Amino acid sequence: MELGLTARPPFPWVGGKERLQYIIRSIFPPRPPRFVEHFGGSGSILLGQPMCLGRMDVYNDYDSDLTNLFLCIRDRTIELLNELGFFPLHSEEEFLILLKILRRETILPDFTESELAVAKAVLTGIQYEQVEKILRGRASAWDVKRAAAFYTVARRSFNSMRQTFALRPTNIRSFFKLITAAALMRPSHSVMDMELKSVKKKFKDKRFAAGVNREVILQGAERLGMDLDTVITETIKGMQEVAEAIGLGMAQ
Repeated sequence: MELGLTARPPFPWVGGKERLQYIIRSIFPPRPPRFVEHFGGSGSILLGQPMCLGRMDVYNDYDSDLTNLFLCIRDRTIELLNELGFFPLHSEEEFLILLKILRRETILPDFTESELAVAKAVLTGIQYEQVEKILRGRASAWDVKRAAAFYTVARRSFNSMRQTFALRPTNIRSFFKLITAAALMRPSHSVMDMELKSVKKKFKDKRFAAGVNREVILQGAERLGMDLDTVITETIKGMQEVAEAIGLGMAQ
């Protein structure tokens, strides 16, 4: 029995077959007992098919990051949504959608430890070492953080190539210019005695080093997960390490 339920891929994919799925599906035999995706990609063909009770669906792809993402979507839905920042939910409708997702999925228990315990009891030491590597590797397949990172990068890159992004660049060199200008105004003309409060004062004064885009620096700090004080402090330290080479060392 077929159910009229289909889904779109969670992200675009180069070479994706979503727009060709109706042509591709037209050559499928009626009610196939199994469907195997050898080059799954974003899963457009598999996800676009009506659900069929009793049909075995298999997703596969050479890219291990892709397969890990789909494993986490299926088996670790809540953890993945949490890692992607979808919680807390903001409406009853969102919660009902989550319930529908979970009711369609079977959460597979992790039998790794019990399997290892039995293997250790029945195998030799050398045999156990080989089996342990396989079982530990299989257990690490459901890597939520890796899946979330892959999804984020793929979703925000052009054509999911994970190489080109529509993000404004963070020009840290402009920050060097601000600190350099601040250092040259000091009696020492050096970055060696530069203090955090001095740079922050100059940072707030938009007339000082007016060519430095403060907004870009703040965005860069946010992407790094660091506050402005930490970014300033670390930048000063880095410049101090090469102070002589950049002409901001202490005068002898």
